[in-house]
Amino acid sequence: MFDSSGKAILPTYWFTVKANQADGRLIYLPKTYAGIAKVNLFNYSNSRTVNVSEFQMYNITPPSQPLNLLATPDGSSIGLTWNEVEKATSYTIKRSVTMNGPYTTVATGVTQASFTDADVTPGTTYYYVVTAVNPVGESVSSNEASAFIESTGEVEPTPEEPPSTEQPEPEQPSSNRAILVVTMNTGLEKEFDLSMKEVNDFINWYETKQSGSGRASYAIDKHNNNKGPFISRKDYILFDRILTFEVNEY
Repeated sequence: MFDSSGKAILPTYWFTVKANQADGRLIYLPKTYAGIAKVNLFNYSNSRTVNVSEFQMYNITPPSQPLNLLATPDGSSIGLTWNEVEKATSYTIKRSVTMNGPYTTVATGVTQASFTDADVTPGTTYYYVVTAVNPVGESVSSNEASAFIESTGEVEPTPEEPPSTEQPEPEQPSSNRAILVVTMNTGLEKEFDLSMKEVNDFINWYETKQSGSGRASYAIDKHNNNKGPFISRKDYILFDRILTFEVNEY
């Protein structure tokens, strides 16, 4: 190894380099030494040292942080773009489903400053960072960028229930009539086949009298129980003789 004036730097350092590393590409030494400007590359053959070439030393550091990472949803994928980083040989893409990580690596060795992530699920927000890589090391992560994949909105149809085989119960015809059963305080029960209007008139009389006003008795027409040579027959019910009554509509 030599300094910039051509003077050899002592002690001499030796590193083994494979043949396929010396084909015009950069060779990275495992450590750096201050003041080294160039080195000689030797080929060992039959225990003889043959000077092959002399080449310059370059100071290479890990790449800087990728800037301006953007994430853009595009239907069923997310496109990423960022600024190119000088001295970067590739990029690593990392992803999370929560803000600020933790991140999982989804791609390595990306050589362009763009990437399309097609392994995404609708209805999910993804958070990304990118790092730049070269043989010396990896940069710090870029800014975080996020994108949301819209749901398709398709809803599985609800299976239709088979039609019921049960027959609905037939609606009972209403005659708008009822049997009024009045139980007297003597235990005697009186039944009257009346229209609902007549029943409601009886109930209104009873409730009015119960509240302290109205007639003391109520006349109920017997209708087709009118036997004999009479124009009409009525049964007069005294309020203070009524124990209870019930209405049975039909």
